[in-house]
Amino acid sequence: LTGAWQLFNSRVDEFPDYGVTGVAARALGSGPSASFASGSASRLDVHLLSSPDGGAAILRGDKAETKLDTRGAPGLLIAPFKQGAGSLAVNGEGSLTILGAEFQNSLAGVRVSNLGIPGATALVADKWNAAVVGAQVKRLDPQLIIWAFGVNEGFRNDLNPDSYADTVSAIWKRMAALAPGADTLILGPSDAQRSTGPGVECSREWILPPYLHDV
Repeated sequence: LTGAWQLFNSRVDEFPDYGVTGVAARALGSGPSASFASGSASRLDVHLLSSPDGGAAILRGDKAETKLDTRGAPGLLIAPFKQGAGSLAVNGEGSLTILGAEFQNSLAGVRVSNLGIPGATALVADKWNAAVVGAQVKRLDPQLIIWAFGVNEGFRNDLNPDSYADTVSAIWKRMAALAPGADTLILGPSDAQRSTGPGVECSREWILPPYLHDV
């Protein structure tokens, strides 16, 4: 990213239209640009957000330049590049919001999409835009969804286990409805200790956080 971009992370920032990555980068007006490249990819799809103040995005690929209008109701737009590299910029006024980038190659095998935010809890998914996430999950068409979560929640001293369980269950049901043909594997928190804070002493100088087993 070059120029003035606003960066958003659903773990700490308020933003109404997060996608399944839980992060976003937003630029206003001409000047800022974003470049993507991968030595092994044969195709690049950049996930953009359409919005009421969206501008015209300039897509510059290997040998071509095209425009994509991002103005509209909040939703998912795909900026495609036939090669595994490209750049984006705003033409004139308006905003440009990037939700993620998807590199692909033509090799056979299993595709793994690893989506996660360091330090986040499962509750961040409650901040994501349902329409945008739904469109992204439909594109991915997963056969297996793996939820790995819990350690960060277990280290929170203010966790309410009952309300947490209700919220996470609702998130799981929404995600399962987006991919009804996919199997789901849920991985709960692993054992973990800390050296300070409330909890139960489990060994010399180490403390088990009070809510880890509740999660």
